[in-house]
Amino acid sequence: MAVEPNLKLVDPVSSPEWRELVETFSSSIFHSPGWMRVVQSTYGIDMSAAVIERDGSPVAGVVWSESNDMLGPKRTTLPYSDFCDVLGDDAADRLALARFVLSKKIPWMVRTFDGNLPDLGLEGQGVRHFKWHGLDLAPSEDELLQAMNSNSKRGIKKARNSGVEVRSAASKDELREWFLLHLRLRKYKHHLLAQPYFFFEKIWDDLIAPGNGFLSLAYHEGKVVGGTLYLTWKDTCYYKFNASDSDSLSLRPNNLLTWAGIQEAKARGCKLLDFGRSSASQKGLIEYKAGYGAKERDIFAREYVPEGAPVTDTSDCKQMLGGLTSLFISPDVPDDVSEQAGALLYKYFK
Repeated sequence: MAVEPNLKLVDPVSSPEWRELVETFSSSIFHSPGWMRVVQSTYGIDMSAAVIERDGSPVAGVVWSESNDMLGPKRTTLPYSDFCDVLGDDAADRLALARFVLSKKIPWMVRTFDGNLPDLGLEGQGVRHFKWHGLDLAPSEDELLQAMNSNSKRGIKKARNSGVEVRSAASKDELREWFLLHLRLRKYKHHLLAQPYFFFEKIWDDLIAPGNGFLSLAYHEGKVVGGTLYLTWKDTCYYKFNASDSDSLSLRPNNLLTWAGIQEAKARGCKLLDFGRSSASQKGLIEYKAGYGAKERDIFAREYVPEGAPVTDTSDCKQMLGGLTSLFISPDVPDDVSEQAGALLYKYFK
């Protein structure tokens, strides 16, 4: 006799049901209570989840954050996350959860791997396309090195011959030094505001300090010239944030940082290095990740608007946020003011 499913709401940050679900089924760092706690603490947003249980055990689930600010009401799966698929092995369960998220008649923004989103019978709006790269860490270090393209191997050799050294950060002073590189990279190269420094402090306290990640720093003649922040969840290591000194790129610190990250991930028993997502238009970044032998998949961010959902014209608000961003990333604006602007405005960049 089949067991009837039971759908229930839970707190994904603290509930044992969500913890059991993500530990039992295939899941990512973005489904983890630790990641959600960091996002929640930084941006003051609540997390909600629905799980389907059978015979007292969770077999499927979906998590979201609900907001209703100047950009209008929206449920997002999940803010500040590369992807966050609906979990579960049964397609009918995943479809039921997706319909539940939309049942409140609020637009739903979801980021998923291609093919993983249930067929909702709705056409997604504002679709954005990303490329994801993942590296199988099962081969030996020698095999992984040989599988890289010539540019990656030359970069590693160039960094070593130039005297670049990589070591793991051990204090928040080093985290702060890396953050300033991150701030300047986003401001002067990408023309974007940086996330609040408090966000990275929370990552340090809640994830790295307990052993679920590490910050690799590249030094040259005693100066930090680059760094990559990695997170770990289950058997995967996530290449999450990278920053480097624009005046030191000829030393190729990023190549050595990536190789050191691969070695550390293997040493920690990880089976996959998740290089994260890249905008489909970022050809150079995509080529860089593929140069290490990483395999490619597609990620899509889609917004679904159910019938009866409120229609909000947010064009003026988005134009204002764009104007404020342009103002605060101007080279004439001191970096500490740009940092404060990011801390105030980044909550709107979900």
